[in-house]
Amino acid sequence: FASTMGPSRGLPGASRPRFAGWRVAVQKRVLRWVLLPLARFVDRLLFEPWGFFSSRFSVGPLVSGPAVLRRWLTPERLRAHAVALAGVPEERYHLPVGAIDRRVRAVVEAVARADERGELAGCGPRGGTFRIGLATIFGVERRLLRELVVDLVVTSLTADQDDVVVERPTAPLVIVGPPRSGTTALLELLGRDALTWRQLTTAEAHLPALPTKKRRHDHAALLRAAHGWLAGQEVVLDAVRHAHHERWDGPTECRGALENGVGAPYVWWYVFGATQALEAWLDDADARDADYAFYSTQLGLLDALGTTPTTGGDDDDDKRGPRRRRTWLLKDPAHCFSLDALFRTFPDAKVVWTHRRPERVAASMCSLVSSIWRDTLREDRRRAQEEEPQKRDTTTENNPFDRAIVAYVARQLDAAVAYRRSHPHAAILDVPLTDLQEDPIAVVDRIYAFAGKPLHADARAAMLRFVDDDERDRKHRKGHDYDLQTFGLTADIVDRRFATYLAACARFH
Repeated sequence: FASTMGPSRGLPGASRPRFAGWRVAVQKRVLRWVLLPLARFVDRLLFEPWGFFSSRFSVGPLVSGPAVLRRWLTPERLRAHAVALAGVPEERYHLPVGAIDRRVRAVVEAVARADERGELAGCGPRGGTFRIGLATIFGVERRLLRELVVDLVVTSLTADQDDVVVERPTAPLVIVGPPRSGTTALLELLGRDALTWRQLTTAEAHLPALPTKKRRHDHAALLRAAHGWLAGQEVVLDAVRHAHHERWDGPTECRGALENGVGAPYVWWYVFGATQALEAWLDDADARDADYAFYSTQLGLLDALGTTPTTGGDDDDDKRGPRRRRTWLLKDPAHCFSLDALFRTFPDAKVVWTHRRPERVAASMCSLVSSIWRDTLREDRRRAQEEEPQKRDTTTENNPFDRAIVAYVARQLDAAVAYRRSHPHAAILDVPLTDLQEDPIAVVDRIYAFAGKPLHADARAAMLRFVDDDERDRKHRKGHDYDLQTFGLTADIVDRRFATYLAACARFH
């Protein structure tokens, strides 16, 4: 895979980033085998008491993880670095600079306070507490820097309406549902129809365009940084490859673009275990609307760039008919938090909602997220038992996975149920996971009828091949094993959390 995009003909003043697969692979190996082990070693020197001395002289850690995070990741420093990388003529974001600074501070404070309050106590593989380490600090820095750079680039390219008109995508098909309910499988299945659907890729979410018209700029540093961002994403994806299939050069979830501009803070929850920023964002309808509007702008920019392939070639309209843009095929379970903002941004959207039994959702999500935390955080060795994992508390009030993961999955479904109750005629199609497993092509037929799209014979054949290949591969690849007991959860605990969802959607299980 040599390049995700070519030269832009559709947008003056912009060029398409070229990403080299070998560069991503090399940087990923450096991260995985050099930098992460080095960070773990330094963690023990900086953030943990020195065993011999601490037991005899009451010597604590040399420094505090939250203190380093707050001191190092200041809005002013991050913005200065982002401006230098982006190469834009002036510093403009989709929100005022003051609002961007407040968002950066809120994210840093959320991660720091999660450590100080011990919010992930008991979530470590040995029963210890997940806390801030060097990998956390550099991971937060990389992600914030990327979100600022993309905001600068997109805002710079779209601010001058004489150069480009960015249109809102029309009638996207959006897949939502509980996490771990078959949303990715459905996305991959529908994606076999390359003439109908257009998907957002991880590379596009990380750097959709390069500005070239306003000022000549050497983008070598920016492209090196972007390759590093993609390599870091690959390291996180490697941690969950057994459960979730995604590649840097393939389709991604919407949150990759929604978080740009220090926007939708889903990632700070599921990658770093910090929920404070998410809580504040969910309670701020204006912030959610602004981030969904900027998300729409990013998709429109990709359309204007010409990165959305079309039916019919650039020069052969007379042979294959008039060119038409494909429809965006988008997916993210986290949209359930904000169906109101989604439909306000895309009033003509069609939403497909997958369903799965809550106890399976909860167990799978705990397994997935805790696997990520093992890479992005450090386990406090003082609270971990070296020989035997700590026995999990199975009460709703005390179970750490219930507090840190299950409660927020339930909250997003409660929000989605509330939206449907207040908007009974919303364009939403329900798809139980059992239906998708038993007869996937019948589900596809329902979706195409719902979306008003024709399913051509070649697309149907491609989907059938995909189903057959997936079934054959499933017999040979390692499965994703999980159960509630591993995380000290019971079906009763989960059912209580998901009571609203179960009452509204029981017929789909």
